[in-house]
Amino acid sequence: MGYSYSPHSTDEKARQFFSKRGKHLAIAIVIIFLLVVFYTTGLAMTTYATYSRNAEQQLNETKTNLAIVQAEKDVCLASLNATGNDLKRCESDLSLKTSLLNTCGIEKSSLNNNIVSTVSSLNTCKTEKDSAIQSSKQLVRNSVKAICCSYGDVQTGSVRNWNTVNDSITCTGSYTVNCSTGETNY
Repeated sequence: MGYSYSPHSTDEKARQFFSKRGKHLAIAIVIIFLLVVFYTTGLAMTTYATYSRNAEQQLNETKTNLAIVQAEKDVCLASLNATGNDLKRCESDLSLKTSLLNTCGIEKSSLNNNIVSTVSSLNTCKTEKDSAIQSSKQLVRNSVKAICCSYGDVQTGSVRNWNTVNDSITCTGSYTVNCSTGETNY
């Protein structure tokens, strides 16, 4: 027996290898492929579930925050409406007060005019009263001599007493009249 060498080509070796172990190798490749697919799918599912859980949690937090903000908005709108109503009431009160103030100003001006007129009338009345008093006194002075002095008293220059009682001249009293000149202390 001798040595004989027969070279095998790599193709042939590969064929022999696959023919002997081909089924096992194909099963191993399929198993490895399935493991990679399942691992990748599991990782993707875990990531998706985590993301989904986080997204759901954020959504719930956002809903809660939105409900809080909505409640705050409602409170703010109610406050704004109340403030608007207060402003309208204040504007109405201000309008009424302005109208009353204008009316008061007109009445004050009218009263001032009445006061000026009344003061003027009062001064006129005082002047007329003083004039009437002076006229009355002059009338009394001029009448006392004729009433209380006789012709003989005028000739002698006698001084007679007199007074006014109930708007009448009496020839007795605390006032005096000079019968010759008609002068009196009245």
